[in-house]
Amino acid sequence: MNIIRNISLVCFFVFFLPKICLAAQQATIHKLIGLDLGYGTFSFAEKIDQKIVYPVANLTTALAYKRFIGVINISGSIDDAIISEESETGSASRTDIDFTTGYQFSKRFSGFIGYKNGETKYNWRSRPKDDSIILAPISLAKESYKQSGPYVGASINWKFEQAGKLSISVAYSKLNANNRFFSDGDGLEEGETKEFDDINGKTSNKSTGYSYSLNWTMPLKGNLLFKTRFKTNSYTQDIKFEGETYKGIREKSSILSVGLSGIF
Repeated sequence: MNIIRNISLVCFFVFFLPKICLAAQQATIHKLIGLDLGYGTFSFAEKIDQKIVYPVANLTTALAYKRFIGVINISGSIDDAIISEESETGSASRTDIDFTTGYQFSKRFSGFIGYKNGETKYNWRSRPKDDSIILAPISLAKESYKQSGPYVGASINWKFEQAGKLSISVAYSKLNANNRFFSDGDGLEEGETKEFDDINGKTSNKSTGYSYSLNWTMPLKGNLLFKTRFKTNSYTQDIKFEGETYKGIREKSSILSVGLSGIF
């Protein structure tokens, strides 16, 4: 087996490696890296009344060859958001990772497929005071709402001679949703039906929905690009727990950011 492996390696270096290196020299592979800063939001109306707002950073890396492009986007909250609901308070954070492969059908139209992984985490605590004395907050529970899976979409762009490029994209996602809930309801009395905020435990479901993105880029000096981006995700799932089904549970998240990219 070692002899066969060694012969195979020799053949590879003698016959194939020079051809691969020559093709790589002839091909033009563009590389991009960029950093955006801005604000993100997350809303889960059935679980918490308020829309969560947090500062966010987004790192983008990409490789482009002819009409093909591969992109990795990593974004996350750089500071926790403060949350409040009835007798609890706490903090929230968000992370997202997207892997995308696209193909440019024409100067204006492109299609893409990808895989995403996003998670929102809540850290609930009791309120730090009551009617008579000040109390230290007590950690109650940790919640998380995680979604991962594939997506497919298309984009259209317009180039303006003096104003850069505007791009709009739409994607459809079919995801696995794994949730860990903390019951913040007021409990069940005899004859009452369990409400959504009475769920306490883990659930696994399917989630579907759409993402919409608006991007504008403007060339600067040299290889630098100025860019701004707005992206929103809206997903719906039917959550089943202990014989009950809660239909049409919706989660929304969005990012508005500006930043710089370098092309090499």
